[in-house]
Amino acid sequence: MDCLEGMGKIDDNSIDLIVTSPPYNANKEYGVYDDSKELEEWLSLIESFLKQSYRIISDRSRVCVNLPWVMLKKPQRFIPHIVATCGEKIGYYIRDWVIWDKGVAPSTAWGSWLSPSGPVIRARCEPIIIFQKGIGGKKRIDGTGRGRCVKGDLTSKEFLEYTENVWQVRGRKQDAHPAMFPEEIPKRLIQLYTWKGDVILDQFLGSGTTTVVAKRLQRKYIGFDINPEYVDIANKQLEQTTLNEVKVGIPPSPKDEGILPTFL
Repeated sequence: MDCLEGMGKIDDNSIDLIVTSPPYNANKEYGVYDDSKELEEWLSLIESFLKQSYRIISDRSRVCVNLPWVMLKKPQRFIPHIVATCGEKIGYYIRDWVIWDKGVAPSTAWGSWLSPSGPVIRARCEPIIIFQKGIGGKKRIDGTGRGRCVKGDLTSKEFLEYTENVWQVRGRKQDAHPAMFPEEIPKRLIQLYTWKGDVILDQFLGSGTTTVVAKRLQRKYIGFDINPEYVDIANKQLEQTTLNEVKVGIPPSPKDEGILPTFL
C-alpha cells in the first residue's frame, strides 16, 4: 500500500525506529510510482511522510532518512537542507548526520569531458539524516547504581565504528529493485538506536532489506510498498531469513524468544 495510507493505520507513539529511503525523484522505473515529479510535489510527499512519522514514533525515538544531495532537475536544490528544515518545522530535533561513502562514484554523467566548460561532480556518497522526537536519550536503565543505560547488542568494536559520522559501505547490486541499499546500512542504524523486541518501520520498503535485517536482529518490523511485486519479493526474502544470521554482541535471552514479526 501507499506509505501514507499505511502509516495512517499505525497507532500514535508505537514505533521505536524508522529506517527508510524515499524515492529520489531520479526517473527510476518503479512500476506503479511516478519517480519524475516536480520538486514541490516531491517535497509535499516528504513533508507528509515526516508529519505522519512524528505522530507514530514514540518519545525520543529516531527517524533515519537516506537522501540524495540534489535533484536531477535544474536548477539544483540542496535536498538535505530542505528536508532538515522541514523536519525542524514539524518539531523534530536533528540528532545526527551520517555520510554514507559507497567507495565508487557513478561512471556516467561526466559533463564536459576534460573541459572546465561544465564538468559534473559525481556523488560517491549520500547523506543520512537522523531526526529525533524530543531531546535526550531513551530512558531505559538497568536498575544498578545511579541507573546505568541498558546495553544493546553492539560489540565495543561495532559501537566505535558505527558512531563515526562517515560509513564506508560498498553499494549493492541493483537486481531485485532499482534502488536497493546494502544490509549493513539498516543493520547499523537498528543496532545503534534500538533494543531487541523494538518495532522497526520502513514505509518505502522496496524489496524488503530493512525488514530482513530487523528480523535477523530480533526486532519486530512493519513495512509498506506501493508495488505488489516488491511486496512479494520482500515476503519471500523474509520467509528465507532466520533469527541471528547477523552476528551480534550479546546472545538472545529467553525472554526475547517468541517475538512475532509483522509485515504489511
